[in-house]
Amino acid sequence: MKDIGVLTIHGIGNDNDKFDDPFREKLEGHLKADFNRLAIRRAHWSPEVSGEQTDVWKRIEKGPGASLRWDFARKFFMNYFADSLAYQRYGYKREPDSTYERIQDVVHRELRSLREELGGDKPLVVLAYSLGGYITTSYTWDRQHWKEPVPDPRGDSAFTRMETLAGLVTFGCNLPFFAFGAKPRLTIDFPGKALAGSYPATAAAARWQNYYDADDVLGWPIHEVYEGPAATIACIDDYPINVGIPIIQSGTPLSHIGYWKDQSFVKPVAEYLRTLLGTVAP
Repeated sequence: MKDIGVLTIHGIGNDNDKFDDPFREKLEGHLKADFNRLAIRRAHWSPEVSGEQTDVWKRIEKGPGASLRWDFARKFFMNYFADSLAYQRYGYKREPDSTYERIQDVVHRELRSLREELGGDKPLVVLAYSLGGYITTSYTWDRQHWKEPVPDPRGDSAFTRMETLAGLVTFGCNLPFFAFGAKPRLTIDFPGKALAGSYPATAAAARWQNYYDADDVLGWPIHEVYEGPAATIACIDDYPINVGIPIIQSGTPLSHIGYWKDQSFVKPVAEYLRTLLGTVAP
C-alpha cells in the first residue's frame, strides 16, 4: 500500500497527457525504493479548453491573420490569457458546464482515484505548475468556503476536500496575478485541517514550497502577497532557482518551461518528499 498521494497539475496550453514523465523519472532516481511509497496521478485539464482555442486560431488564420508574424509567441499568449480567463468563476453562482467547473471536475476525479489507490484519507502533496497553482488554490478554497445551498459535489471525503493536504509545491507560479482586487488578500488554510489528528508528525512538517526563476516572467515569489491566514503564510517558503537548458531557456523568459526536468527543481522537491515520507510509517 502507498503512504502518500502526489497529484501533479500542469499549466497553460499543455496537450501532452504525460507532461510530468520527465519529473517522475528524475524523482525516482533520487528517491530510489522510497519512490514506490508514493501514489502519483496527474490532473490533465487542457482538453477542457484546447478545442475552443484551436477553433479561434483557425478562424483567425482564414482572414488577415494568415499574414501575422511570431506565431509561436502569439499562440503562447493566446494559450496563457485564454486559459486564465476561461478558468474564472464569475459571481457566486455555479455554472455546471463552465470551464471553471469542468477543470475542477478533472481535479476531483484524479483525487478520488488517488484516494482509492492509497486506500483512504492519507497525506496529500500537490505539485502545481504555472496556472496549476491557481487551479489548486481555487479548488481548495471552494472546498473550505462552500456556502451553496446544495452539498458540495466534490466534498465526498476528507482527501478530496484537501483536508489531508500536507505539501503544496508551486513552481513558475503566477498567483500574484489573481490577487488583485481582493481585500484583504487571503489564501487557503494550510495545512489540511484533518492532518494533525491522524498524522501529527506530517502536519508538523507541512510546507508550501514555491519555486521561481528570476528570468521567468510568469514565475513569482508569493510569501509577501497574502495578508492571511497567518498559519498559512508561516508555512510558505519562496525558493529562487535557475532552470532551463543553457542559452536556449536558462537566463531568458523561456525558463518558464524548464522546471519539470531541471535538477535544481527536482532535487529539493525529492528531498522534501523524503522528509514527509519519514513522518509516515511504511
